[in-house]
Order: sequence, then structure tokens, then C-alpha cells
Amino acid sequence: MNLSEYLKGTKASTVSIGTKGGSGYLYIGAVNNLPGIANSFGLVYRAAKREMADDKRLLVSGRVQDENYAARVQHRIDIRSKYISNYLPVLKREVLSTFDRITEDGVAVIVDGTEYGYWSKKEFEAKTKFTRARYML
Repeated sequence: MNLSEYLKGTKASTVSIGTKGGSGYLYIGAVNNLPGIANSFGLVYRAAKREMADDKRLLVSGRVQDENYAARVQHRIDIRSKYISNYLPVLKREVLSTFDRITEDGVAVIVDGTEYGYWSKKEFEAKTKFTRARYML
């Protein structure tokens, strides 16, 4: 069952959505806020695209003189490229597991993916921590 189908059928009012390969929850809020859920994951995707373009410009510019640093930049490009090419919108992702989340009074859903997130609703709403995709080769 994909996430969109699961959310339409759940009786919970609050959901925390995290990923199997990531850490924390990328969305914590109302179950019926599908645009907000999609946007939370879309922000990470768009940031990865922007950061990859920036790294490509850096390599092409010739400003990188150190071979080790150039290799690290190329590695970032490679892992972002893999993340972007394998990206699936969150509402189409399969639900891997669910459980009651007592601390946030709702249900937690784990979907496939590698994005990092937040641990509490307060942190999510304040956006106190920068979220990013977790890239694994």
C-alpha cells in the first residue's frame, strides 16, 4: 500500500513520516495535509538538485586546486545524482511499517527513502535543524 492510500484510510489525526534509510521524521502534522507532506519531501529533493548544480559549477570553474577536495566534491555530485535519479514522490512510496507514536499522539509511518528529519513536532514547526537527504552509495 502506498502512503497516499494509507493516509486516506487511517483514523489517526496526526502523522509522523520518516524514511527507512534516514533518521527522524520529515513531516509531523495533520494526516489530511497531503500538499504539506509532499512539500516536506520536495524541499529536500529541490535542495539536492540545487546543491548538485552548485558543486558542478565549482568543479567546472577551475577554482578547486586540491585533488582531495575535488574528489570530495565529485563524490557529493555522484551521491546527489543517485538520490535525484531514484527519487519517488513521498505519496507514491510504499509504507514499510507503522506504529503508534505516543510522544506526538498519532501514528508514525516509515516509507522507503534516505531523508533525514526532525524528532519532535516542536522542532519540525520551528525548523530548528536543517534537513537534507542522506546519500548512500
